[in-house]
Amino acid sequence: MLPRLRYTAPATWPFSRSLVLAGGHHLCHTRFGVCCIGYDKNIAKVCLSLIALMTCAYGAEVRGRAVDGRGGTLPEVSVRLIPSGEGFAKYRAVTDRQGHFDIKDVPAGIYTLRLGQNAFQERVLPALELRPGEVRDAGTIQLELAGCDAPGVICDAFVESKEVHPVVKQGYFILSPGASTSLDTSGTDVTVSLEQGSWRIRAVNGARLLRTEETLPLDGLGPGASFMVQTTRHRTARVIVVDEVRQDSTSIRLWFVTRQ
Repeated sequence: MLPRLRYTAPATWPFSRSLVLAGGHHLCHTRFGVCCIGYDKNIAKVCLSLIALMTCAYGAEVRGRAVDGRGGTLPEVSVRLIPSGEGFAKYRAVTDRQGHFDIKDVPAGIYTLRLGQNAFQERVLPALELRPGEVRDAGTIQLELAGCDAPGVICDAFVESKEVHPVVKQGYFILSPGASTSLDTSGTDVTVSLEQGSWRIRAVNGARLLRTEETLPLDGLGPGASFMVQTTRHRTARVIVVDEVRQDSTSIRLWFVTRQ
């Protein structure tokens, strides 16, 4: 004989339900909780399974504000939530004129929060755990400038720059699966592939990715994410993601600056 089982649900659940199971056993779903009533072991298992499904159905909410290095408001920032163990974002928002964002109806789980905008370094907040019905305030999130190499940034004599090596080559490039490109004055340096639904970039012909593996996954990267490549001519190129790499992307757009 099993005693009455009780599961306490979030108080944010706004309504009540009662489900009668086989043999007269009940599953009660109320604003104050969920309870399995009965003495049959199999019925109890069914109750707990239904509780799990009902719990997952109540989404969480993530909100916050994006600012620059001096605390200034950052509108039009791309905000994405990526489920743990997955590569692509499932939930998105864009900051408003005051830099605020709000993502609603997010299933409970663990996520990576990514914020990005061209001219700024992408900000990554890992291991964000959300509970059913929770309203999580991520607070004020600061994005730092990506430097003079970033697309859309113009540095003049009044801006202190740490870049001392002259630019050899720079520009945008768009790559579809299987395409290659040069990041230097000659030769081919990188190629992009789409393998089993995952976007990857690989250095070729003697070029190499710096501070990373032989191939680099691009899934879920957004504006401001960057990586370094040593070209076939042994120069250093900084490659910056311009548009979010999504699961339904047919090509990827990047910006690069190669210095002597």
